[in-house]
Amino acid sequence: FVRGGKQDELVKLLRDGSSEAELKAAVCKSACKRRKMPKMEQPRVDEEFVRGLDAGMLEVMENRDKIREETGQTIELMPRDQMDSMSQGDRELTAAQDAFAAQMREAREAGGRDWRGKELSGDL
Repeated sequence: FVRGGKQDELVKLLRDGSSEAELKAAVCKSACKRRKMPKMEQPRVDEEFVRGLDAGMLEVMENRDKIREETGQTIELMPRDQMDSMSQGDRELTAAQDAFAAQMREAREAGGRDWRGKELSGDL
């Protein structure tokens, strides 16, 4: 992307086989010039970090791959308002899915296998 209407000039220089120095001199002169930044109207204030309401949710999202790797549990996150708007049937379905997944994990562990179906080591 060439700014300042320099596209035609750049094309001409490229066709003529101009050197890198000539290209920089022609195209970059105004773009590369250091500009003095305007002073800020208000002084900069370093604000104290305030932990948001969703901080716990963010932490779980960051760790969900680790949890999946270790336990095989898939974590599905949703905001509180979305959860509150779920119908009773949706809540029952979600609870049934969680219970089924727990039963599958327990059955595999009882059979000496991890959630992937691989043999468990004797360390557990």
